[in-house]
Amino acid sequence: MKSFLEFYTDSELSTLSEGIIRKGALAVYAARSKTNGDKAVRAFDDGLALLRKSRSAGVEDSERWAHLDSVLEKLILGLIHLRFQNGDITGLNFVGHSLRHKERER
Repeated sequence: MKSFLEFYTDSELSTLSEGIIRKGALAVYAARSKTNGDKAVRAFDDGLALLRKSRSAGVEDSERWAHLDSVLEKLILGLIHLRFQNGDITGLNFVGHSLRHKERER
């Protein structure tokens, strides 16, 4: 695995030397981060709604277990979306810092 410095000084980074491409990459990472964050919120809200529904009066124990399975599934999906959001934020941060570094060199 390459270190950050090896990756940053690699010639592949020169393909992003155009400011427009870098700014476009910033916009894409920001949009993807927002989308994944929204998906995580929806999954967590769905799980919370299922959990509240299973607490209501008159729900059988077997039905509660089924709801708990669904709640865990929603929780895991929400965590996966948060992981994707973190990756997008890392990409956003890297492109932003490298763009700022290129601007300082000028």
